Amino acid sequence: MVLSFSRIDTFLQCQRLYYLKYIQGLEVETEAMDFGKKVHQLLAGEEIITEPHVVARVKTLQRRLEKIGAEIVAYEVPFSEEIANNIVIEGVYDALGYVNDEPVVFEFKSGHKFNELQPKIYSIISQKPVIVITADGVYHYDVLDNLEEKENIIAEIVGVATALEGKGHDEKQYQVSSGEHCKYCPGVASCPLRRKFHMHDSIESLISEYFYLQALEEEIKKHILMQLQDNEEIKVGKVVAKKKLTSYKKLRAKIDKEELYEKYGLNVFKIDTKILQKVEPELFEELTRESLKIEESREEE
Repeated sequence: MVLSFSRIDTFLQCQRLYYLKYIQGLEVETEAMDFGKKVHQLLAGEEIITEPHVVARVKTLQRRLEKIGAEIVAYEVPFSEEIANNIVIEGVYDALGYVNDEPVVFEFKSGHKFNELQPKIYSIISQKPVIVITADGVYHYDVLDNLEEKENIIAEIVGVATALEGKGHDEKQYQVSSGEHCKYCPGVASCPLRRKFHMHDSIESLISEYFYLQALEEEIKKHILMQLQDNEEIKVGKVVAKKKLTSYKKLRAKIDKEELYEKYGLNVFKIDTKILQKVEPELFEELTRESLKIEESREEE
């Protein structure tokens, strides 16, 4: 069986989405995907792209490469390697090169989030460390010396391959899971998990449904916060839920800037929440509130 990271990742997120993409051949396109494609093309010198946001992101990635002393010898390098018995992983390394004379694989991410399973798989396949360059950092992955983690990753891939062999072309065999992928799923309108309304309903009923879902989301967040209690964060699968305080940008709008300046001589536009909490704990407590942040987990190495 031939797999790719994209296929593995999609199957682990939602089997039905895998069915729609790779069995039915439905296309999944988003603005983020288009942006990422352009960033990769410009970075590799494949296309001349002048869009300011694309150019800016490429410059950010290039600065990070320079900072770690990276030497790129090739971009967009295809590979096809057997990772387990009769299971082949195919894909394309974003770049191959060196850091401090050590051969490495480079992966470029145009956004802030990525699934760390990809660089770990690529480390096993390439037998090299993998360095992921993102909009907000540089992340190193090397599982070659961690036999247990390596075996667990291969076992997960074998599990996906085994599950796929028994499913065939029957959509009912593919389980449905909800998550962030629902935002771009081409089959969301017919999803079994979806509430029973129809895309041809009146605009009034669709708007009502939209506000209902927004209200439901806020209610669910409140209950998650209650469940968190004294825990700072809880990880469930690939998702981590954590408490956070009102951002200082929002908090600052509620502060009497002139009063604080006269009292402390502080530039209110530069002080952060820690300073405010220290000099005005009661004001800080009054103005801040807990909210919830839910995002894909990523272990920094």
